[in-house]
Amino acid sequence: MIDDTGCRKLVDFDFDMYGLMDKYARPARLLEAFDREHARLLGIEETVFTRLIGEGGNREFNGQGVMMSIENTEVCKRNRGMTRDEVEAEFKRIFNVKQVIWLPLPTFDDEHIMTGPVPGPDDSTLAYRSASANGHIDEMCRFVDERTIVLAEITEEEAAQHKLAAINKSRLDQAYDVLRNCLDTNGEPFRIIRIPMPDPIYVKVKQGEPLHQSWHGLKDYLGLTNLYDGTPIPSGDMTMLPALSYCNFLILNGIVIGQKYWEEGLPERIKKKDEEAERVLNELFPDKQVVLLDTMALNLFGGGVHCHTRNVPAALHE
Repeated sequence: MIDDTGCRKLVDFDFDMYGLMDKYARPARLLEAFDREHARLLGIEETVFTRLIGEGGNREFNGQGVMMSIENTEVCKRNRGMTRDEVEAEFKRIFNVKQVIWLPLPTFDDEHIMTGPVPGPDDSTLAYRSASANGHIDEMCRFVDERTIVLAEITEEEAAQHKLAAINKSRLDQAYDVLRNCLDTNGEPFRIIRIPMPDPIYVKVKQGEPLHQSWHGLKDYLGLTNLYDGTPIPSGDMTMLPALSYCNFLILNGIVIGQKYWEEGLPERIKKKDEEAERVLNELFPDKQVVLLDTMALNLFGGGVHCHTRNVPAALHE
């Protein structure tokens, strides 16, 4: 981040593999060191240290003293033992923000992959999360500028057609209720723009394929005999659901990279949603070029365009 003098600083969080492991597990320790190495490569020497566990994909800033995050993720999953007020106070200290907006829950398909099955493509099929960030805000809600927020939306018609859509609609409606009652640091309401939620795309994964191996590898590492909701561990080939999102876009200097999903053989409804998402992004970013990429491979293994990047602000002076 940039301090008041225009110099860059590293904010050094702790890390527990997105809430999947203990923070002292070897994989978590190895990856936790990456932020300091990245800062060293960029010549950033000053560090703001915190004992909070967290990841960048669950923090959104408007650049004018306001931060948004998911309460269930930061308080209940990452920093157990701390109250919301304690977590909020620490965010205000390390990021020098005046206000934290807490959205209650993440999208259902972005929960911990070992939580349990998710609604499948039909009533007779159980599906499983392929991978996830375990509750990141950038899957559902983003700041566009200091007063504009884009939030995913599911219609009543969609919720009536599929159980997964109904679950996510409830969560997105709760987020909207919070946002529409929030004011910015100048006492002004936020402008809330809605963008579609992609239709679920289920993927058949055969036993022995890399995605199947990584899913069961995590299960073995965690020593699970059942999923966390008590349901049995699936065996053989699996039906998997990646967490899909049109909110996981990346804002660059002159371009916005978004996500799209339609390809030959998929329903035209998915193509129409891609087109509507592109229209919304063009409306939100009239001075930037909007480019949508097929990100299914990223989504299958957890995350998207925004998740897989690290923002590096330009220093006002070195």
